[in-house]
Amino acid sequence: MQILKANLRWCKASKKKCNFIALLLVIACVNIGLSQWTQTNGPYGKTNVLAIIPTDAQVFTSTKCGYFSKKEIDSAWSLDSSFSFTAYTQIGDSLFIGGSDLNLIDVSDPNHTLTMINPISFTMLTHSDSCLYGATPSGFFKSRDMGSTWESKNEGLPFDTFWSGYNPILLYKLFCLDVTTNYIFGGTKKGIFRNTGNLAGWSAVNTGLPIDTITLIKSYTDTLFIAIGNELYTSSDFGESWSLRFTAPSYISSFLKVNSQYYVGTIKNGIYYSPDRGESWEILDIGLNDLHITVLAFYDSILFCGTNSKGVFRYQNNHWEDNNNGLICSSVNSMTSLDNHIVASTSEEVFLSADPDNGWNVISPDSPHNSWASVKACDNTLFLSVRYGWPLISPQSPYILYSSDFGNTWNSLIHPPPFSRDDPYRITCFQNGFFAREDELIYFTDNLGMTWKNTSISAEYCNNINGLEYLTAFHM
Repeated sequence: MQILKANLRWCKASKKKCNFIALLLVIACVNIGLSQWTQTNGPYGKTNVLAIIPTDAQVFTSTKCGYFSKKEIDSAWSLDSSFSFTAYTQIGDSLFIGGSDLNLIDVSDPNHTLTMINPISFTMLTHSDSCLYGATPSGFFKSRDMGSTWESKNEGLPFDTFWSGYNPILLYKLFCLDVTTNYIFGGTKKGIFRNTGNLAGWSAVNTGLPIDTITLIKSYTDTLFIAIGNELYTSSDFGESWSLRFTAPSYISSFLKVNSQYYVGTIKNGIYYSPDRGESWEILDIGLNDLHITVLAFYDSILFCGTNSKGVFRYQNNHWEDNNNGLICSSVNSMTSLDNHIVASTSEEVFLSADPDNGWNVISPDSPHNSWASVKACDNTLFLSVRYGWPLISPQSPYILYSSDFGNTWNSLIHPPPFSRDDPYRITCFQNGFFAREDELIYFTDNLGMTWKNTSISAEYCNNINGLEYLTAFHM
């Protein structure tokens, strides 16, 4: 502080106009009351549910941000681990889960300790009385010692050809896997294949089926249910013959049988229900705000579903209600303030709130293929830096959107910054405009991109800008 006063006296004595940019926050001059951090009610973003697993004492759910558990329906979900999985099978209290590794959870352990069993990456898991079976990107495996060692058996399965440079690689890809009393069944891009427990070899069992990709296999007391696109087929003779049971309006993503009741989840049209083993069907979508169903489950006499973006729902009193308390998957990548509002962005959504404890409104632009990098408020205008998505924007470059009405409408700049890099632009506000920067380049505009001024530092002195900030100047 004494240095700042001395410089001010020097400016007055020399009768010169000086601009001082504060590079340090003089904390001694500001008395800020700090207290403990508390979590706000959001923003929660999108929660993609990969699996719901009911056990005797609790229920687990796996999402893209980790897996959660709880014992009571009305209690909050607790995050157990950031490990995500879609492949699982349970033997007693041992829950085997597959992802980047094969892991084991003891469901009787209140801490749900995750134990790595094998470094193999499984995409599907199932079991018989004494063996584990799994599918990986390179084919089918069987374990006789609860996952410690595995043997592979792919003879008879169709293979996919992948290329590594000029070298072909043959992979036996299974899209789904399940077992009955006497057989193992695998779904491939050329229909369904069957094997015996001693792995004699795989053979096709596609009588009555179109030869296409099998995306789902479920076995209930030796009755098989499979999905091919939007069609559900059944077999009661171990795959010797098949019959069409239901045709959905969009692809079938999940299936559940509870006694004589059938439930079918789709990727666009919610859930269909049959009370009479598929003789008649009705739609169950009241209360669902995401009709892309990823999984169906039954826990404590209650029907659950997982969705692609809105988390978990339960069915009660003839409608769906969300069951997401504690199921938080959002990852906030930037925050800014705008006229007594907080604006926050994740890679998937932009949110606005005047009271973060009482909820957030989604103000994202209508552009589902792109990813939001960061949001910045300059005066009364929001600027949103965007990563290009798919289909690729031409040229393949990031861009910037702006909104002058709290995100109700978004517009592109009159002209984008006259340079682009592989990463999104970083924005720094300055008086009535902003800087757009990336790597060693910095450009400035004060008219929403009508004109841009190159303010980059000479390459002689700098080849990468790691930070840029504008603070209030003192004028004398």
